[in-house]
Amino acid sequence: MNKSLTPEGIYNGVLKGDISKNLAQDQLLSLIEGSNDPQIRSKAIDIIKSLNYREIEIFKIIENSLLSDESAFVRNSAAKLIFNLFREQAINSLVWVAKSEVSPLILSTIFNLIGNSNESAIKPIIIELNKVLEKISLKLGITQGEARFILDLEAQFVLVDQNSTFEFGSYSHYIKIHDFRYNRNWLEIHDKHITSLTLNIHNWLYVKKNLEYMNSFHKLTYPEIYLEILKENSIWALDNFSIPESIDCLQNLKLLNLSRNGLVSLPRSIGHLKKLQILDLSYNNLIRLPKLILSLKELRVLNISYNKIETFSKEFNRFLNSLEKFTI
Repeated sequence: MNKSLTPEGIYNGVLKGDISKNLAQDQLLSLIEGSNDPQIRSKAIDIIKSLNYREIEIFKIIENSLLSDESAFVRNSAAKLIFNLFREQAINSLVWVAKSEVSPLILSTIFNLIGNSNESAIKPIIIELNKVLEKISLKLGITQGEARFILDLEAQFVLVDQNSTFEFGSYSHYIKIHDFRYNRNWLEIHDKHITSLTLNIHNWLYVKKNLEYMNSFHKLTYPEIYLEILKENSIWALDNFSIPESIDCLQNLKLLNLSRNGLVSLPRSIGHLKKLQILDLSYNNLIRLPKLILSLKELRVLNISYNKIETFSKEFNRFLNSLEKFTI
């Protein structure tokens, strides 16, 4: 394998007409099968999908990546390609993945690919994915609808830390750790519904990765100060984190604290949280708020301090003035 080959270089060569599509196909497949770098393998698969290659040889190689590559990122790229280009041939493989995959990233991706499709051929996949949601629902004591948000959130953890796996034990700690600003715990569940969520990607990952130390952690008077100090030396790709669109599954959510996540945008679906009363978006990198926030009729408290929002429309100003407390 030519070590100077890169997926981007091959793709640009095709666009410029310097490389034939047949040669590009061979070169991309050689990277998938021969590179030790998962980023290169993943990118090569993405480019094969962009170039719309549909040869059966490609299917067999990408299917092998989906079923056996050690990298969740590579398996995720393979799932996208196979679902879009080889769906009919790949039903059995996708069913196996839905049943056996340990990475929430791939499971979340397949859910998103299926969307609201009613194709009869993919019903076996949906059945297995619903079993995943049922397991999450039973383990955490929440509805299956809200379990979808938890799955998508766990997928975001993988994007930040590719070695992250779904660890149910961490949730027993999320429901105990106190958010002193709002006098709530990080995660509060009542009658099978999440009602309060204080979500900081670094803090949640720290708990997930250090379960053996949590008995000592709970003895700290101000654990969040300790976590903020640790954040300065974080090795996680925190910039990759975003709030899943499926947050609107949390229809009983009353408090949402997303402070200090480095967020540059919010999902439009946040405007569907009809019972939300307190929303803290402080210490992020937001430059605007979704207009759908105006739909939050129960909202009483909004904190958007330490962001990059400079101006508001007249409509937003009227909304902000109607709140009990607004911090900028």
